[in-house]
Amino acid sequence: MADLWLSQVQSNPHLQKPEPQAAMGFIHDVLADRLSPLDAASSISCAYESTVRRNEVDLWSLWTIIIDAINHLGSEFAASQRLAEILAHMSRLPDVVDANGNAHRSKSGRKFWRDLPDFSFYFFEQGIGMFSTTDIDFPSGIFGQCFYVLTSIPFKIIS
Repeated sequence: MADLWLSQVQSNPHLQKPEPQAAMGFIHDVLADRLSPLDAASSISCAYESTVRRNEVDLWSLWTIIIDAINHLGSEFAASQRLAEILAHMSRLPDVVDANGNAHRSKSGRKFWRDLPDFSFYFFEQGIGMFSTTDIDFPSGIFGQCFYVLTSIPFKIIS
């Protein structure tokens, strides 16, 4: 299923820049057990770091990729666990800092990557907001998929 997800998300015309394409590959490698969630989080951070430093980061693309993976693969417990681990590891990465040592922040004031800037907003908009009530069944629908990931994230961030 991860291969099918990757082929579908790679064809999205809005996700053709190098950073989102790299993030897709890292996430796919985690789902295929070729890369650890920690290494994926670090690699994603590195892929986006220059755009963060230039204040040109496209958070929509990054979170869309992760949310799309949750939507398509989150009903598989192992996949949802690994996706949650990527997010947890991202939140533990060192802050991206400027020459003065100040953490770079998103337009909403959230720090990279500690605060997972704007993830909650995009998750609400894309992960839940775009689906009809017919898609909200448990455990196979979007609610069930989101439940597995969201209940894993706080535990992973705390531990």
